[in-house]
Amino acid sequence: MSRDRTRAAVAGLALVAVSAAGAAADHPVAATLPASFDRAWAAAGRGLLAEGWTVDLADAPTGTLSTGSRRLQGDAGGIHARARRVRLTLELTPAGPDRTRVSVRRQLFERERALWVERDRALVSADALGGDHVERRVLDAIRRAL
Repeated sequence: MSRDRTRAAVAGLALVAVSAAGAAADHPVAATLPASFDRAWAAAGRGLLAEGWTVDLADAPTGTLSTGSRRLQGDAGGIHARARRVRLTLELTPAGPDRTRVSVRRQLFERERALWVERDRALVSADALGGDHVERRVLDAIRRAL
């Protein structure tokens, strides 16, 4: 394996580890919707967009949607920057013929950038956004999009 491929593989594994650590720290907010998986999947994408989130990962076979991250506080520019950020992960699972369970999990993390290298570190406290307000707003937007 070439040196560049090795670095890419290590970076990918580190990203997965950080994402898993952030996901384990927060509790999901869930709801069962009166819609087929396909209808709920389309509504989830529309609901996220309606709330101003971008979708970075959409994997229908596993029922996973992951948003881009948003900066909550901290520096965004310069050679060295440190900011607290948040991203959402939605998991959709069929719960019957015309029912789908949607869970929304918040991942809070700190991103540090030095020159062109970014490093994310999972944070445990999710109260920076005021309880589960963000997750409930997304679920309400999905219900409206059905």
